[in-house]
Formats: sequence, structure tokens, C-alpha cells
Amino acid sequence: MSKRKRTDLSEINDDDDDDTQGPLSRLDDPRLVASTILRWLPEGTTLQDKQAKVLCRAFDLVRAELQHRANIMASNCEAEGNLQHVFLSHVAVPSDTMLRVFEMLPRYDTVCKAGLVCKSWLALTRSPRLWKTLDNANGLTSDSTRIKNMTDLLQLLGRPQFASLKFLSPPNKVQFRKKALCQIAGACPLLEEIDLGCNIQSSMKPTGPDILEAVSLFPHLSKIRFNNDRVMDYDIQSFCVLMGSRLREIRIDDATTFDDDHQLSDGTLETLGRSCPNLVLFQYCYRKFSISAPNPLTAKGIISLLKGCTKLHSLGLVKNGVIGLEAFEYILEDSVKLERLFVADHEQLYNNNILCDRLSEKLSSFEVVSTEEHNERTRTRKSLTYWWF
Repeated sequence: MSKRKRTDLSEINDDDDDDTQGPLSRLDDPRLVASTILRWLPEGTTLQDKQAKVLCRAFDLVRAELQHRANIMASNCEAEGNLQHVFLSHVAVPSDTMLRVFEMLPRYDTVCKAGLVCKSWLALTRSPRLWKTLDNANGLTSDSTRIKNMTDLLQLLGRPQFASLKFLSPPNKVQFRKKALCQIAGACPLLEEIDLGCNIQSSMKPTGPDILEAVSLFPHLSKIRFNNDRVMDYDIQSFCVLMGSRLREIRIDDATTFDDDHQLSDGTLETLGRSCPNLVLFQYCYRKFSISAPNPLTAKGIISLLKGCTKLHSLGLVKNGVIGLEAFEYILEDSVKLERLFVADHEQLYNNNILCDRLSEKLSSFEVVSTEEHNERTRTRKSLTYWWF
């Protein structure tokens, strides 16, 4: 230590020797702390002396212990939600305020940027409050290179921050497997909405028993999306009966199969209208690749749905050209509370300007898309999900 520094430290009042707490109780004065520590060493001690080397090693242990405490705090914040204040420029910001800021960030920025600033920010980014949705737009891209199978997905969902997850949409590469729903339910017991492959590129192929099992596995389930490649029409009817008033939204992508037993029928919509009075959204895409598989859904089924589900405010239909215009004329009735309607690849409605104008006047949101425009949107966006409400 230089003479100048030694002289400065010697100027500290010796009255502190009688302080029972010691100068270390006043950590706001580094000079006072240094003076107290130096008094533990014999006069004339330098860095080469054994006592000084031990003291320097002790400082390393203190630094390691402080870092260890920070890690424990971050772990407690993650597991128990016991969030501490975050310091910004020596100003304590309540964790609730910081969480409100993080809620406005894209999930990629939350994880890959904010979470790398410090341990306290990392703990905040792992708060379950930020992770209510896990899908393509919120932290889990459809073409994820890290989540390639169901095992990877389940390992991700096992993290504490996803315990309060409300909506899950797995990446396209993840394939459905036996008991997968049971494992997802164990990791995310509060799930309210799940996407089981409502996308032409998705590898999720649930069966009829799978969607029926979801009713009991997810007690909070009220919204579901799936493709009926392996789901029979009567399975969907049974699902609607089991869900009852719980079901609020259902999206079905009818594709890839030519089996008539898989196609949605008027009877299913009648069951839906009779069993699910709280339904507010129904979307159905009929996407067959064979002329030999005609769509059995007619205007009768749509009218039955509108009559039974009086709270329905959003209806989407793609490639349902055999549905008669009387279904859309019924929407003009005063008893129908529909607010949003999307129709694609229905040439009769597209060419009926008078009916389209009347629908536009009544509905807050109405769009009818021609076959060519629909095909172009699907080609450029590589998915039919562009039309999902």
C-alpha cells in the first residue's frame, strides 16, 4: 500500500475501536472498512506475507458467496415467485413494474436479450406471469430447430415458468404420441386452449379417443384446434357432448383423408348447437384433394349451429362451396348475433353482390375471398392459418 493511502486511512477516527458493531456495520464508507481489515494484519505486512495472501483468498470466498446468494435468489424467484426489487441506476424498481414492461416485449427479446442482462432480470423473465401463451408468435416457432419431437417439448414444458400456461401450439415437427396429452396435462394443468395440428404442415395427428381424453385431462379446457385426419365424425359429436357448456371455441381442419366417416356432417353441427350453448367461435376448413369426396355439410347444419349457439359471434368457412345461400341469408335475421364472418372459396356467395353488401352492413367484420385469392394467400403464407380469427 502506498504511503499516501496509508496516511489517508490513518486519519480515520480511532473511536470506532470501541464500537461493538465494528466499522463493518457501516459499509457505506469503503475507507473505514479497509482500515478495519488492515488492523487485523501485523504492522508492515505486504502482499508477499502469508497473512496477506490468506486475506486476499478470503476476499475471493466472499465474492463467491455473494454470487451464490444471488443464484439462490434467482432460483427462489423462479420456483416460488418470490420476486425481489430490480435496481436500475441505483433506483429500486418493484418487480411488478418490471414484469409489466417485460409483458410488452416479444418473447424472443424477453429470453435472448432481457434475460441476459443480470440474474434478477433472468428471474423475472422466468415468471409464470409472462408465459400464458406458447405458440409460433410467442416463443415457440413452428419451425423450431430445438424442439423436434414430443420429448423435447415435454422437457420444455417441465420448466416452472410454464406451470400457468393457458395456450399451447406445438411446432410442426412434433409428432403426436400415446399418453402425450397426459404428460402435457401434468406439466400444464391450467391449460385452456390447445392446438392439436390445425395446420397442413403440422405433424400432430390426434385420434378420436385422444380428443375425448382431453376433456377429462384438462379441466379448464374451453378452446381446441385439431385436424380430423384420424378423428371420426361421431368422435367430434361425442366430444361436443362431453364438453357441453365448457366449449367456447373450436377450429377444425378437415384435410388429407378421403374417408366419408371423417367429414363433418350436418348432424355434428346440430349436436354442437344442442350441447354447447356457450360457443362463441366456430371455424371449419374443408380441404379435400379428391372430387370423389363431396362435402356433406350443407346450409341445414350451419342454420342448426346458429340457432343452437346463440352466443356465436365468429364464423369461418373455407372451401364449403356446397353450403347453400340460405345459410348466409339466415345470418341476416335479427335473432342471429353473429359479428364476424369469413368465407373463402365459395363462388356463389362471392358473385352475389347484393347479399354480400347486406352482410357487410350487419356484421362488424365480413370478408369473402375468391378461389384464386384464397389459393394465392395459402401459397404465399404456406398455411391456411391466415384466416383464423
